[in-house]
Formats: sequence, C-alpha cells, structure tokens
Amino acid sequence: GRLWLLLWQDEVSDPGGYLPGTADDQAEPVAQLWQGPVRAFGYQPRAGQPFRPLAPANRLAADLGTVALEGYSVDRSEAAAGDTLKVVLYWRARQPMAEDYRGFVHLLGRDVLVYGQQDKVTIGFYHPTSTWRPGELLRDEYTFPVDPASPSGEYTLEVGMYRYPSFERLPVLGADGRATADSVLLPTPVTVRPR
Repeated sequence: GRLWLLLWQDEVSDPGGYLPGTADDQAEPVAQLWQGPVRAFGYQPRAGQPFRPLAPANRLAADLGTVALEGYSVDRSEAAAGDTLKVVLYWRARQPMAEDYRGFVHLLGRDVLVYGQQDKVTIGFYHPTSTWRPGELLRDEYTFPVDPASPSGEYTLEVGMYRYPSFERLPVLGADGRATADSVLLPTPVTVRPR
C-alpha cells in the first residue's frame, strides 16, 4: 500500500520539515500533488522493508536530565565552505517537561569559534518539548550553511538544549548525576575544505 502525507500551513505547523523528513527516512517518495495551499506526498514502502521505528545512524547516550540524546546522523563527513550541513538529533523524553527548550547544533573550529549553526525550538513549534511524552523518541533536524570564510580543517559538532530567553544550557550529566558539561560534542568530525 501507499502512505499519503497531507500538509497544510506547514510553515507554522512543521517549519523544520519533521514530517516529510521522517517519511523520507521510512519510504520512497513516489508522488507530489498540490491543491491550493494543501500539498500531498505519496510514499511507497521500500521493497522488503516495512515501516520501522526511528533508529539513529549513530547511537550515543547523553543524559540532560529530563531528556536524553540517544543518537544522531550527519549527512556528510566533508563539506566545502559555503555548503549546507544537515544534522539529525534523536531525543527521548525521560519525564514530562514544563518548559519549551531550544535545541542547537554548532560547527566548531579548532579555535572553538562557531562556523555554522542552527538554534531553534526543538522539532518545531507544533511539537515543543512541553508536549513530549516520557519514553517517546523524536527526530529533530537541523540544517545550516558552513561559513564561506571557514578555514580548511577538521571541525566538531556541538549540540544541546537551552532555556529561552535566558540561554541557560541544560547540563550534561555523568553517571553520578553531576553536571559534566553544558553541551555534547559529537564524535563524528566534519572536514571543511575551501570552495
């Protein structure tokens, strides 16, 4: 069978493209239809692959107290200055959250300066952290350009969450429950080369 995804006012309800991104991960896009402001996307399950639960390409376990970062994917390990990077984070709510946190992905150079970033409401305004259910695994996509003036070299991706408008970051907790950092450094480096 075919799965249809209907979108209307997704610039408000799904500004991060969560729904089509998740569907693209699960099935082959086979049709697109537009009728006024409504868009319909048709998907066909991949041969021999039923729809499956979300699963990060790279697993990790980072405890941020009320939420855990369980994995991520990066669309490329090399990029030219000016290219766009896509990073997908997989969060799991550990308990109900009263606040709507912002998420961030920063591309850090060896000089620890930021050479690309996206900070945003995690997943999007339609599904902020205050609506997450404990145990729910969620896919959160970040897309940003690499600064065209980036020097060549190896870069690190720094990720995490913070309170807005104070910008107070959620601490990353160690096995003993004590704060060890205020961000997670992903173990997958990104090599930037000149354009």
